Amino acid sequence: RELVSDDTTESMVLDCTNLPEFRDKLFLQSKLGLVFHLQNPKQPVCQQNGKCGFMLTIGPKEANPKLFDVKLCTDNSIYPSGIHFHEDFVHAKNMHVILEGRAESSEEWKYVPISWLPNPISRHTYCEYPWDRFTDFRIRVLYSFQKTEKRKRNVS
Repeated sequence: RELVSDDTTESMVLDCTNLPEFRDKLFLQSKLGLVFHLQNPKQPVCQQNGKCGFMLTIGPKEANPKLFDVKLCTDNSIYPSGIHFHEDFVHAKNMHVILEGRAESSEEWKYVPISWLPNPISRHTYCEYPWDRFTDFRIRVLYSFQKTEKRKRNVS
């Protein structure tokens, strides 16, 4: 996990824990359920079984298959065993989803933003990228949250 921080905001780069193997640029023609682990730094001990995290579904948008549809799953009953969702901490508005690829002989990752949740990016943009040059892939989420609570003032 990589951390980026300033005075009020902290961001974490999270790797997908169940990334399917794919070598074809058309892998997002079907719906994927991708799991990410995320522990609330303000509450390091969780009383629930399994790991804290969230699941995103990514796939073609039904109304317009040229667009990706990225959704945060908020129903714990459809989560895989061993992971649970905290609706009080995990919010889609705090996420940026990216797909990265790199060539076998390279250390440099090239990325394409899939979405600032919940706004999808056109699949056409994704398909034009030269993905056939890459041998390694990963899907990551940049997750940001407020480090400090905003103070309320009473105005009389």
